[in-house]
Amino acid sequence: MNIVTPFFQQCVQNSEATAFIEEDQVLTYADLKSRIEKIAAFLQAKKIQNQCIAIALNRGINAASAIYGILSAGAIYLPLDIKNPATRLSFIIQDAQPSYIIGQGSAPAWLDKTELWVDIDILLGSTTKTITPTSVEPNALAAILYTSGSTGNPKGVALSHQALSNFSTWAGQTFAISKQDRIASLAPFHFDLSIFDLFTSLASGAGVYFLPSRLSLSPSRLTAWLAEKHISSWYTVPSLLSFIALKGALGMCMK
Repeated sequence: MNIVTPFFQQCVQNSEATAFIEEDQVLTYADLKSRIEKIAAFLQAKKIQNQCIAIALNRGINAASAIYGILSAGAIYLPLDIKNPATRLSFIIQDAQPSYIIGQGSAPAWLDKTELWVDIDILLGSTTKTITPTSVEPNALAAILYTSGSTGNPKGVALSHQALSNFSTWAGQTFAISKQDRIASLAPFHFDLSIFDLFTSLASGAGVYFLPSRLSLSPSRLTAWLAEKHISSWYTVPSLLSFIALKGALGMCMK
């Protein structure tokens, strides 16, 4: 099995439908598949199955493409919060020992082993290669999500392909997610809320709209964006919904 298999099935059935939208950038399922295959082909050539690959990118299309590319290669994705202090990032890298770190541009100052750094722009600029997602055991690791480390050193929480698949399938069935849905994505990829955005959505053929972070503290602008984009589903924390309701803006996105 592989948690990305339902996405590749959607690419056959739903290739020209919208998969990701970030600001003015729009990717169809076919476009996204091409990006994923470029990343996966590089990693498969490095024979990194079951190895950890870190991602040092902001939430959005590039980071999501990297996650799918890593999983398609049979590796484990480790999303980093690049807004963290350098000492915390260095600790996570030392603790997790990733084989590569996919980022953008030059390697950051906090990274001692710069040979681990891979520029995603170079990967995406390569020739497209058709790949078959690597099959893994159900209990094989798919992701490592680190805690914030607010009460000590960050700790990695390991999630298997089966665990991700179980949640993704349950959420898709429970909330009847389909290709008609538009899903808002705000959760950082190092938070487990993002599993819904990344996997339930694409497994169901839905479109994922990356909510600009700058709107999260402005209830009126956030709800206006939700209404403008005709968002049908948003998996978020109750405190944010309470904040929006407190400011009297919740009704704007329920029309």
